[in-house]
Amino acid sequence: MGNVKVHVDYNAGRALLNSSEVRTDLQRRVSAIASRAGDGYVADVQKGKTRLAGMVKTGTIKAIRSNAKNNTLLKSIDAGR
Repeated sequence: MGNVKVHVDYNAGRALLNSSEVRTDLQRRVSAIASRAGDGYVADVQKGKTRLAGMVKTGTIKAIRSNAKNNTLLKSIDAGR
């Protein structure tokens, strides 16, 4: 077998992780999770140091209590697949 050299273009990978296509996909996923969780949950996509990050947060006291009692966000995570 011959020697194989692989060059990884980290800048291209970083550009992909910050692209509008990834932002759109993340927004779709976190919105689905927030919808499944119910009222009072807020979906958001933010740019981090090296990539985009999607998150679903509790936005009301009722949602905070529901999540604490029932693990609502954890049970809703399959909606983002």
